[in-house]
Amino acid sequence: MSFINEFISDADFQKYHLKNVDDRILVGRMRSDNWTIDRERDIYLRQVYRGKEDFTHITKWTFLWDGYVLFFEVHYLESKNFLVGGNGIMYLFFQLVI
Repeated sequence: MSFINEFISDADFQKYHLKNVDDRILVGRMRSDNWTIDRERDIYLRQVYRGKEDFTHITKWTFLWDGYVLFFEVHYLESKNFLVGGNGIMYLFFQLVI
């Protein structure tokens, strides 16, 4: 199976102990009700924090892989627009913080 985007059911919220995961985010948690999940391999990716004010460039995520919940941050650095052959291309630059 592949990854799909979906809303998190109450049963999945309990199965994956997402309240405990959310409680580890002390400031700015967003209690996300959706995720990207591969049910066959039991893997998910879920955004748990979006920065505000001076921190809008920071998001925090959880990734369940091989039974472990991994926490990481993504910092948006900049974007650049290029014109290639009459087509506009945008590059986004991020920093992954583990």
